[in-house]
Amino acid sequence: MKFWNWGWAIGIGGAGVGTLIAAPFANPEDRIDYYTGAVAAAIGVAPFIFSPPRVVGDARELHGKLTGAPPRTDTEVCQLLVDAEGKLVRDARNAHATTAWWAHVGNVVFNAGIVLFEGLAYQRWTGGLINGISGVVVGEAVILSQPTRNIDDLAAYNRGDLRP
Repeated sequence: MKFWNWGWAIGIGGAGVGTLIAAPFANPEDRIDYYTGAVAAAIGVAPFIFSPPRVVGDARELHGKLTGAPPRTDTEVCQLLVDAEGKLVRDARNAHATTAWWAHVGNVVFNAGIVLFEGLAYQRWTGGLINGISGVVVGEAVILSQPTRNIDDLAAYNRGDLRP
């Protein structure tokens, strides 16, 4: 999940920076398309940086507890298990929330707003459509590629299936 998160952050961020670098070389009337694309990329990369999937931090924390000072008593083992179970539930819910139908709707609505912004404010319907459609494609790729194994892991755990 960490590689997925930072891969998309770097990719989307790089696209936004590339757009900003190219903007001064574009025709002045076309620059709004570049700047709008760069702002959309900045908005798109923000969740990867400021709110990465919870499983990334949770896995690091649990790994640290197991390798740093592993539990020695039954009470410590039980406390660690309760903590791990809570993190599994929370991480599965987080994965579901970021891949559910409303994530797809939010993606389309956000990018439709880009089309409307460029079209209504600047009469740049073609540029708006290019930015909006490419934004939907990238947004859907992000949503559909997100690792969601923890949802299946939680279901297996709830069934009592503890196989690796």
